[in-house]
Amino acid sequence: MLHINGFVTATRGRNGGLRLARPMAQISMGEVFRVFEASVPFAECFDADTNTCPLVATCRLRGYIEHAVEAFYHALDGVTLADLITGNCGLIELLNMAPVGDGTCKAPAGPL
Repeated sequence: MLHINGFVTATRGRNGGLRLARPMAQISMGEVFRVFEASVPFAECFDADTNTCPLVATCRLRGYIEHAVEAFYHALDGVTLADLITGNCGLIELLNMAPVGDGTCKAPAGPL
């Protein structure tokens, strides 16, 4: 899915592997979540093929849920892979499997 949707490129061979297809600052988390979650209905009533809810014709909650789900994706549209990676000491240490003490880490700029 990551390759098909243009997030990574794959290279075969001895020195092959995966690389980002775009700069980290151009990969929106909203876009990534939509790729992986769009086909998964939030609730049973959102899947016309399997819905058995007897309230679907009169339910007012469904519209509010649709609005909330879109707000969720919209909030993630403003978060990039760079926001999650840059200066994330814990992640760097985890991936390097060694402590990072070079002063390059910084606190998150977002709402956390």
